[in-house]
Parts: sequence; structure tokens; C-alpha cells
Amino acid sequence: MQIFENINPLRNWHRQMVREGKLIGFVPTMGCLHEGHLGLTVAVSIFVNPAQFAPNEDLDKYPRTLSDDLAKLSAINCVDTVFIPKVEDIYPTGIHLDVEKQLGTFVEKDIQQCVVIKNLIRDLHFPLELHVGPTVREEDGLAMSSRNRYLTPEMRKVATTLYQSLNMVKHAYEQNIRDRKNLLIPAYDHIENKSKYVKDQNLGFSVKLDYLSLADPVSLEELDEVGENGAILSGALYVGTT
Repeated sequence: MQIFENINPLRNWHRQMVREGKLIGFVPTMGCLHEGHLGLTVAVSIFVNPAQFAPNEDLDKYPRTLSDDLAKLSAINCVDTVFIPKVEDIYPTGIHLDVEKQLGTFVEKDIQQCVVIKNLIRDLHFPLELHVGPTVREEDGLAMSSRNRYLTPEMRKVATTLYQSLNMVKHAYEQNIRDRKNLLIPAYDHIENKSKYVKDQNLGFSVKLDYLSLADPVSLEELDEVGENGAILSGALYVGTT
């Protein structure tokens, strides 16, 4: 498994792979790897990207577990290359476009990001194929995430509230309900009830809805009613500060 910390050696490796006719699949990560990452990997980057964090988010606290990540990648024996750039290498004078990969791999957990990248590839004619895999979940439905380690045992028990709520919307859709209000009401009610339960039990943290979205699968515009093209259902929930 080759490890690159600078861009130029990575480019040279990439060009050699292209000359040999090999297809390169690329999985961008921020490290702190879990099974969801390890099921996708061929060429991997580990880069805690400051541009992905809002001013009050957890950039400084985000888990950095490089040695453990490299051990995991080595153990699965299907990773050819790992790229571990420094911030100044990625953003020497600000954000710019630099695309040489042939296949980019993401998961549905970041569905809005996937749609934006898909449209970017289409609009700018990048020679890049985007593969979107299913969200990898724990046995109880919680989406695997590096930030799950922030959860206390009590928080972890209620962290599946969002997954349960999304499934309620799915069930309503399967009952031929198509209007936004009646699709989302069960989810809103479930989250509100869970929030009240946590407060009444004095568990020391809160459950708060960030957003529920029912959006067009191409434009990401919010829908009043689901049409023939379907919709993207997504949401986010705060459990404590996570």
C-alpha cells in the first residue's frame, strides 16, 4: 500500500496507472475510518478538510486517528494508494479545481453533496464517474459516522430517532401518500415525542431537529408533493451537541 503526502508524486502515480489502462476509484475521507469507509476503498484520501466545517463546528475536536486508519486500510488488503495531504497543499492560495480521478465514490448519507457533485461533473464535463453507495448502518439503523464516538451510552440509545422517523415517512409513501404535510407529520411527531421523553427523564442532554427535507432528486428544491421522479428524503438531528 503506497502512501503519498504530496500532490506531485500522487499525480505521477495516477498517470502511470492511466498508461497501464487501470480504472482508479477514489474515496475521499476525513479519517477516523469505520466499516462504511472500508467497504468502498481502492484509492483513499485522509484529509480533515477545514472548508467542510462552519465557524462554530468541531474542526479542532474532529477525531484524528491516522495510525489506526492506516492499519485498517492495510488489513483489508484492497487499497493501492493513500493520499494524506497537508492543508497548505490543498489550499495554497484558496480553493481550486483539480480533478484527475476516474471514479469517485460517496454514500447516500451525504446525499446533497452527491447531487451537487453529480451536477458539477455533468455541467463542467469532467471525465469522472460518480458511484453512490447505500448508507452503511449499525444493526439498529444508526448511520455509521466518525462522530458517533461523541455519543454517551444514553445518547446512543436515542440516536436512532432520525432513522426511525425517516422510515415512518417511507412507510407513508408506500401507502400512496404523496403530499409533503402528510408524509412528514409522522416523522415530526416522533421526533417531538422523543425530545419530550429525554427532557422528562432528565437525561442531561437534548434531542433537537435540525431539518427534514423532501427534495427534488436533481435540483434539491423542496417539494410540496412527490411526483413521478420521486424525491430525496433526508434529515439531521442533534443529540446533545452531536
